[in-house]
This record gives sequence, C-alpha cells and structure tokens, in this order.
Amino acid sequence: MGYVWRLAALLIGLSLGVTGAAALARADSASPWAPGPDALGEDTYAGFVDSPVSGTSIQPNTSVVIKGWVVDRTAQGWTGIDAVEVYSGLRDQGGTLMVRASNGQPRNDVASALGNPYWANSGFTATFSEAGLAVGPNLLVVYAHTPDKGWWYRQLQVSVPAAPARAYADDPLLILRQATPSLDVAHTASTLTLTGYALDRNLPLSLPLGAGGSGVSSVQAYLDGPRTPGNGAGSHIATATLGLKNREATGFGDRFEMSGFQIDIHPSDLSVERHVLYIYADSAYWPNETLVVIPFNIH
Repeated sequence: MGYVWRLAALLIGLSLGVTGAAALARADSASPWAPGPDALGEDTYAGFVDSPVSGTSIQPNTSVVIKGWVVDRTAQGWTGIDAVEVYSGLRDQGGTLMVRASNGQPRNDVASALGNPYWANSGFTATFSEAGLAVGPNLLVVYAHTPDKGWWYRQLQVSVPAAPARAYADDPLLILRQATPSLDVAHTASTLTLTGYALDRNLPLSLPLGAGGSGVSSVQAYLDGPRTPGNGAGSHIATATLGLKNREATGFGDRFEMSGFQIDIHPSDLSVERHVLYIYADSAYWPNETLVVIPFNIH
C-alpha cells in the first residue's frame, strides 16, 4: 500500500510538470507524518508542503507564505482535515503559533492524481511576517488536525539572514517646510496646511517600497501628546497625503521626487489655547520611525 501511495504522489509531481529530483520529492508526500502531543492511532495522512522548500532563505521585510496539501486517507466524503496550523518550533516543546492556515483550498491536481474527487479541496495556505522569526535557522512545523486522530505534523527548515547595516540609522528623514518653530493660527482659519517630504535613504534601488517609492509608508499627526498608548498619549488628528511631487527631495536622488506630503488640520475643530503636534514618519523598509514636534497656538 505504501508503494502505491508513493507512486500516486510521484504522479502528482509529474502532473504539475515537475521532473527528475523535484518529482521524486513529490513522492515524499506519502512519507510518515509525526504524531503531535495529542495524536491518536496510526499515521493515515498524505500531503506535502509545496513551498517554501526546506532550506529556503527568507528575506527581511517579507511575508512567509506556506502552501501545500494534506488529507486523511481514511476519511470518507471529505479530506478529513479540519484545521492546519504553523508553528515555529514544536508545539509541545515551547513552539510559537505563527498562523492558523486557510485550509480547504482548491487542489484539483491532487484529486486527479490520487483518484479521489473529495480531495479537490485539500490545499492550505498560511501567511505571516518574517519579523516573527529569529535571525538564523528556524524550524517551521505544519500541523494538520483530524477530529478523531488529533494533530500530526511535518517540518521544514528556513533561515533568516541578518539585516544589512543601515547607512542612515536615523532615517526616515522627515522635513517640514511650511512650518515655523511656533505657529500662531486663528481659530477662524479654515485650514492649517503643513507640507514637506519624508524618505528613507536606506531603501535599496531595487526595492521601491513606500508611497511613491519614498521608503515611507505613512506620516501621521497626533495632537497634544505622543502616539504611545497610555496616560498622556495624544489623539490622532490627521493622516498625511503622500506621494506628492517635491523637487527639494531629489537632492537625495531623483527616485525621491514623489516623496512629498501634505497634512491638513482644521483649527476651528480645536480649542483656543496652546497645542503641540507630534508628527511621525514610518519607514516601509525597516522598523524605524522619526518624530518631529511642532508647537502652535490657536487664538
């Protein structure tokens, strides 16, 4: 029986246009699944983690996407799998749940190759941020659950390279050009407009992230306090419009021409007194932010 399943799994590889060593890897779909801490009975699973391939290097600031398929060969009228989860490390040895996968995904190739129409929805997909993994080697474990056999798993190794040194450790740059150290604004003014540019010089040329390729994902304004939760936190007052043309920013390279932004605030919505704006620029390339504080007075 094991030979039959390995042959069928090999046919899946061939049906997907996979030949040679890759096709033989597909045949591994019938190899044993390991029992989890609450597993019952014998291993009756078949399935394969299509991607990423074990040994893959996961690039910083990307998503890890895990795809594959799994069935319980003894199930009648369905795949037999009611849940799929991905852990970093073994769950009974302190592993961390990374994501609950979306299972029941279409896999007509599996149903066709294994001759069971009920397995046409045997696929699963799981996505999580690379930021949840440690730099260096990581053990990812895919757990599949059946109602009567508990959790069984397969595992793969991925690695996360160390992030390159940032030449501009203080970026993103956040430059306001239509603001003075102390603004004096009439309460009857319709709009207080602040403009400038925000960019991250660490952004590689080959990676056009952020609005307009600026390397900045957002510019946010908070009133009378920082955005850190807790006592004394400010209230969000405005989200800047990004991706505006700014010729001054091209002094850092023509690619930053569209790194301009504009913030509009309505003084009539605020109390007549002294206020402080906390303006944050968030990098789209790495976990860093820049804060500029602007005091102003509404009279």
